[in-house]
Amino acid sequence: MIPSLLKHALLLLACGLLSACVESTQPLSAPQPFPADSPLIGTWRMQKEGDVTFLHIGNQGRAGQLIDVEFGNDGKVQSDSYVVIPAQLNGVSYLSLRMPEKPKPRYVLLKYQISNGNHLTMWPADHDFVKSAVQQGLLKGKVMKKSMMLGVLVLADQHALQTFVTEHEAQIFNDKRDEFERVQ
Repeated sequence: MIPSLLKHALLLLACGLLSACVESTQPLSAPQPFPADSPLIGTWRMQKEGDVTFLHIGNQGRAGQLIDVEFGNDGKVQSDSYVVIPAQLNGVSYLSLRMPEKPKPRYVLLKYQISNGNHLTMWPADHDFVKSAVQQGLLKGKVMKKSMMLGVLVLADQHALQTFVTEHEAQIFNDKRDEFERVQ
């Protein structure tokens, strides 16, 4: 089964297929639910190489919730659930996706855009750009290497992270990764 992009571009495409991961100790905004009229709420579908991925996005408690369900062309089903925190910075929409397997909160940052009300595009952060920014001292963080996995852990506080993302949005989120169509 080919991993879904949200699951693995958030986890693996952002972290594994590229052998590089960008995580932050801070989300882009304080935990909050999606507004009731958020166009992101609903079910989204992506088909890629015979696998079908559904994203169910809504609210649960005081935060957003994303449930990723993947149906492989081999008949296997996988699912994961994430706390997701929406943010708007200078008119651009972002998500901070909390990684469930981490003992301390770690977030993968995504940019998203909805077009025509029915098309969702998501971009993960570019590892090489964020790594370079950390190495140049533009962003507080550390570069890690564990066996074959490269990673950047952003240690900036929330305000510094927001400032960096706002100033460098085009370089951070520079390559489209996944495209979904609205189901409901």
